[in-house]
Amino acid sequence: MIKIKIEEKRNSNFIFKVAITNDDISKDRILKRLLMEGKKIRGEYTYEIPLRFLLPILNNYNKDNIEIDNESIVEFFQFSDIYDEKYYYTTKVNDKYMQLWISEQCPHIYKVSINRESKEVNYRIAFKSKKY
Repeated sequence: MIKIKIEEKRNSNFIFKVAITNDDISKDRILKRLLMEGKKIRGEYTYEIPLRFLLPILNNYNKDNIEIDNESIVEFFQFSDIYDEKYYYTTKVNDKYMQLWISEQCPHIYKVSINRESKEVNYRIAFKSKKY
């Protein structure tokens, strides 16, 4: 069983927390790879990993073995730099976020929606650049 939660810090950074048992980790190569980029934390959730790994988790595992926390953020906006090295997330698009967007040469901004029951992720373009 994999339990996930997405939280927002004060400075608009997102935290993607995952609760995984050691048995699941030892059996699965994908989980081992994800945890190499993450860090171990204390509490109910055992690891904190980058949010860009949300889609591989939801697409590669049985939906019955995934649980999304009731307090988790299920709608947010995201864009990345040209090389997909740095990702920017927010729940509300504001001036500061749009300035970051302009400084990164205006890539598409996606609205990500997660359905708690079906564990399906919906990506749609919220803001388009005229360049692309």
